[in-house]
Amino acid sequence: ISRLDSVVLDPKVVSLLHRMNRKEVEELEKDSRFHEITEDGRRFVRILAQSGKQKYDVVYLNQPEPLSTLLNRFYTVEFFRDVSRILAPGGVMSLRMASTVNYTSGELGRAAKTMVATVRAVFPWIVICPESPHLVFASGSRDSISSDPSVLAARYRQFKLKPAIMALMFR
Repeated sequence: ISRLDSVVLDPKVVSLLHRMNRKEVEELEKDSRFHEITEDGRRFVRILAQSGKQKYDVVYLNQPEPLSTLLNRFYTVEFFRDVSRILAPGGVMSLRMASTVNYTSGELGRAAKTMVATVRAVFPWIVICPESPHLVFASGSRDSISSDPSVLAARYRQFKLKPAIMALMFR
């Protein structure tokens, strides 16, 4: 990792996270690669996409479900297009999607179907990890994400990953 940007809208949330995770935050703050940015995430991505200056290998959308206008704007074709513009070639976007442990139906199923269709309108390659919530990985490159166990195992060994993050397998 050469740079890690964490974009948070509310400075009070940042302050709370600092108090709750004091030791981890102190370690991060010592690392010059970590940048904490207090900014509206949607605006941050749009400005970067328009400038074309900075590219990321991974964009992780750590937002709740799109249950309000404020949150819904992170789950639109326009937003995903902006994310695709700030991804480096082969880059991956990841997000969480509400799910149930066994079977998704009704309103939750329709919401999941809509979210996947919206992501797929921008990213042709999608892998969904059946966790609860589901983890969705999307890319413009077929080689960047995989659900093939042999590919994932090889990447696990190549990057010397710990089992807790095995789901995050990239090229």
